[in-house]
Amino acid sequence: MLFGCGFAFAVYKNFTGIDRHTVHEKEVVQEVLLDTNALENFASDFLKVYFSWTEETTVEEREKQLGKFLPETLLDYGMDMNRQTEKKLASTVEDVRVWNVKRLGRDYAITAELVYQLVQQPEEEETAQSKKKRVQECYQVVIHAEKKGMKVTRLPVPVNISKFVSYVPKQAVSDPTVEDSLKKEIHLFLKDFFQVYPSLKASEMKYYVKGE
Repeated sequence: MLFGCGFAFAVYKNFTGIDRHTVHEKEVVQEVLLDTNALENFASDFLKVYFSWTEETTVEEREKQLGKFLPETLLDYGMDMNRQTEKKLASTVEDVRVWNVKRLGRDYAITAELVYQLVQQPEEEETAQSKKKRVQECYQVVIHAEKKGMKVTRLPVPVNISKFVSYVPKQAVSDPTVEDSLKKEIHLFLKDFFQVYPSLKASEMKYYVKGE
């Protein structure tokens, strides 16, 4: 009787018992790839405006153009950049090529190469005309990006970048310790082997292959 009650209780516990186990949570960190197209386009548009002006460009027009990209704290510095020398009469950007986008905390450093035509006032106005020269330089600008928009947080500064590397591939050099006669013999052997290989029988392989 006692045995029967114990057995029945065991069966009851088996059906009604709570299965307890420890669940170990695993945190999966997925790397988010940054789409730099918007940053590159913003930087290119800003650099074109920043390095382009004419003699007829007024202060109000210049301030309105730069105000789209610069915060108030940098706008005055941006306005003074092109007035720091009176000999630069005009500038026209021809091309902007972004070479690098680097993250700096919550900002991004954009390195770009600019090609622009610069019109300068001559040294002697009585005897010479305005000089025009083609300038090709690299600059880096820092941009702060958020969902609601972007702003330049550091004005362009000239930088040096290495676009090309001085790499020379090694030329294949023949082994001087191998005689020419041996090279010719090896070449003929391999040529003959690959010609007959598709039709070779297992018993004939011993003439070309050493061992198993």
